[in-house]
Amino acid sequence: MRKWIIPSSKSGTLSFLAILLFILLFVLSQTIRIIPSHIPESPSFFNSPVHAILLILAWSSGTLALFSGLFSILKAKERAIPVFFSVLFGLFIFSFGAGEVLSPH
Repeated sequence: MRKWIIPSSKSGTLSFLAILLFILLFVLSQTIRIIPSHIPESPSFFNSPVHAILLILAWSSGTLALFSGLFSILKAKERAIPVFFSVLFGLFIFSFGAGEVLSPH
């Protein structure tokens, strides 16, 4: 029963920890958001560098969770439930981030 709850491979554990890091960084980026007293002439993602850096790190952490989870499922035959959830969550994060970068607004 325990093998379905705790990841047994190193890459599965890395995948689970990367998703936890994503959640921490995302919550931190939303909490530390600095609201400017004036609206800039050309609003951009990089007007608040702290917020931008935290979100880029969160996206890279989610992407790391996706690829390390896929590696652990395919190569190390990992079958722990948190690894499957981290792969699904990482796929959502990766596709959302890629869509934000590739599609113009």
